[in-house]
Amino acid sequence: MSRKQLPFYLSVYLIGAQPHSYFQWNWAWDLRAGPLEHYPEFQRPLGKYRRVHPDRWEFTRDFEHVSVWVDTEKWQANLDWK
Repeated sequence: MSRKQLPFYLSVYLIGAQPHSYFQWNWAWDLRAGPLEHYPEFQRPLGKYRRVHPDRWEFTRDFEHVSVWVDTEKWQANLDWK
């Protein structure tokens, strides 16, 4: 379940991330819930960003190493790693 839902939540975070923002992915408050699991997506470089559609519920943001697309009304997202 964690692996399946990661792309949407990571995409939503990346759309609004600013310098010095941090993302932690887990399911509860103890170590058995997954905060120490390895997710390769967290080790990938991002680079500089540019926001394309700030006035709609569909957002895109292009980083140097990944393009992010999110539709928050439909709960859909895509990470296109370069």
